[in-house]
Amino acid sequence: DRPYDYAIDQHDPGMDAGAQTVLFPNVNSADEALAAAGAMRYPHAGNGGCRGVAGVTRSNRFGLVPGALLAANEAACTVVQIESAAALAAVEQIAAVPQVDALFVGPADLAASLGHLGDSGHADVQAALARVAQVAAAHGKAAGILALSTAQAQHYRALGYTMIALGLDTQWLLQGARAQTPNPYDEVYNIAKQLNCPTCGGRNLADWDNGQYRRRIGAVMQDDQLFVGTIEDNISFFDPEHDPERVREC
Repeated sequence: DRPYDYAIDQHDPGMDAGAQTVLFPNVNSADEALAAAGAMRYPHAGNGGCRGVAGVTRSNRFGLVPGALLAANEAACTVVQIESAAALAAVEQIAAVPQVDALFVGPADLAASLGHLGDSGHADVQAALARVAQVAAAHGKAAGILALSTAQAQHYRALGYTMIALGLDTQWLLQGARAQTPNPYDEVYNIAKQLNCPTCGGRNLADWDNGQYRRRIGAVMQDDQLFVGTIEDNISFFDPEHDPERVREC
């Protein structure tokens, strides 16, 4: 479960449905980490818990599991995200909170907070990642992080991370789509070449199945409500690395 914050109304439905591990984003202090841990636990023996007690939920088979409330406290796993310069400065204190089980870094957000927006590979960010892993290990906590490739995952593993989320659903979908879809600019180029081919005498447009080529291209983005300028201008916008000579030839 990943609530928006550690407010009770954000995560209670997930835990009542059966979630035992909750990832709390943007935890910046020991007090916030303690609040996150308390939000996962039913009040008992001064544990600071504030989770609402519901005796008939999916998590306890709708009241059929004896001792479910105490068992839920024991099973609760609190993962706090280190995503800012403030959290990095307080990482020792956050890791020292007894009921925190893991520190999970958000590399992109942490990089932005450290002044390196879009550059999680910057030396400052990499040093911060190494420090979080070291602090987590020193306090007997797991260190978690998001990796966008297997190579990145191996790098983080070498830094000491043991809880590695690999990839994003949208990333996998996009990679799959790209693997199955030809580059539209290549298709346009190849079709245009056939219209004026010195060796083949060109093609008669009347003989072409336009629908076939529209399907091959996949999308025609020359919409006067969305795009202005020449075709070359639009290709330049979507593909800054395009070859101007090639576009002009088309």
